[in-house]
Amino acid sequence: MKNSLSKHITLFLLALWCLMPTAEAQNSSPDLEMQIRHATGKEKIELLLTASSKHRFSDWDKALESAEKALLLAKNIKDTANIARSQKNIGIVYYFTDKLTKAENYYKSALKNYKAIGHTQGQGNIIHNIGLLFTGKNQYDSALVYYERSLNLEKQLNNEEGVASTLNNIANVHLWRGSYDTALTLLQESTAYYEKAGDEKNLIDNYINMSDVCIRNEYFEHSFDYLNKAINLAEKNNDLYAKAICLSQMAIGHTEMGNHQFAINLLNESLNLRHQLQDKRGESIVLNNLGLVHQDLGNYQKADEFLRKALKIQESVGEKRVIANLYNDLGTNLLKMGLVNKSINYYNTSIEIARDIGARPELKENYEQLIIAHARLREYEKSKKYMEAFSAIDDSTRLVDIEEELTMMNEQETKPDTSKYYYYLLAAALLLLVTVVAVFWRYMR
Repeated sequence: MKNSLSKHITLFLLALWCLMPTAEAQNSSPDLEMQIRHATGKEKIELLLTASSKHRFSDWDKALESAEKALLLAKNIKDTANIARSQKNIGIVYYFTDKLTKAENYYKSALKNYKAIGHTQGQGNIIHNIGLLFTGKNQYDSALVYYERSLNLEKQLNNEEGVASTLNNIANVHLWRGSYDTALTLLQESTAYYEKAGDEKNLIDNYINMSDVCIRNEYFEHSFDYLNKAINLAEKNNDLYAKAICLSQMAIGHTEMGNHQFAINLLNESLNLRHQLQDKRGESIVLNNLGLVHQDLGNYQKADEFLRKALKIQESVGEKRVIANLYNDLGTNLLKMGLVNKSINYYNTSIEIARDIGARPELKENYEQLIIAHARLREYEKSKKYMEAFSAIDDSTRLVDIEEELTMMNEQETKPDTSKYYYYLLAAALLLLVTVVAVFWRYMR
């Protein structure tokens, strides 16, 4: 069973925890609004930014409104530091509400202002957030450029927490690109920082991500060790969200080992937690994995039901990589049911999405399945061509050439054979001519 859960969770966890409001902001006093009304100048700006952080995960409109008021006041008194802070807060709100272009614009404005006043820590934070933004847009090369800049700044400041966080996000990019050994090395390096600092929140994240890499390399026992560590910390901190992720991740390993019923029990427990948390994205991932377990058991109709439920949720939230995986999973399920032509349609849809976001592991998975599908249809030339695409996944230039050849082959197949229509037209014309001659001859007689 493919690890569709971990392909999804890593970015969301890293983005969420890196941009989470501070404890002070979350626990701000209930009379904050009254304080804001009576405050002036820099004090009012500070209170508005605190309010923005407080509302960030409960009321996006209020979070944005508070940050925009702070920005206006900071501009009025020409307070460059708070202009930058306000722009950063607005960028964060736009990031989490999927308005990535607006988020990028505000981040870059904040970066310009932090540079103007020589605020190195502010620059590092913004550069890091821009890296997260580009990761969210699946622009991995750009993300790595910003992460490397952020890493250099954090090292200059001797900020171990910042170094660890940035290493974690660089690992995330390598994980999504399929460079698992590099990802694991980086995660182990950042984990050492978090263990030294006793940072349990980020340790949970790292243990989950390292378990993911181990499952991909089939080091199941190591994966379970990491997950048990994460579950212990999640229960200690009453973190139901992290526990749900761990249970789903553990189910993947047990499915790979053939412990299907145990995996189903774990996934059902995770699904119940997702319902409690009203976490639709997470619910769709658990449904996806339940579908894959039933597929492994040969319950293809049941698998199809779970996978389509997951796809329906994902298409409403628009996470392209997960959607690409689901189309691939549905295609494989149809292939196992013997519906080869239908499966090919699903694989091709998955390829279009994966190509659009530059998701190489997903492209490779689809090419592998299309080798099998076309061989079953005895379309050996196509099967061979997809084998070439599978082998050329890391050679972009060669892959483009192969895909163009495949497109031409598909077009030739779908192009109607007009020669038979010309034959029928000629035959009809001759028949008409014979009829006319016969009638004319009869008339003449």
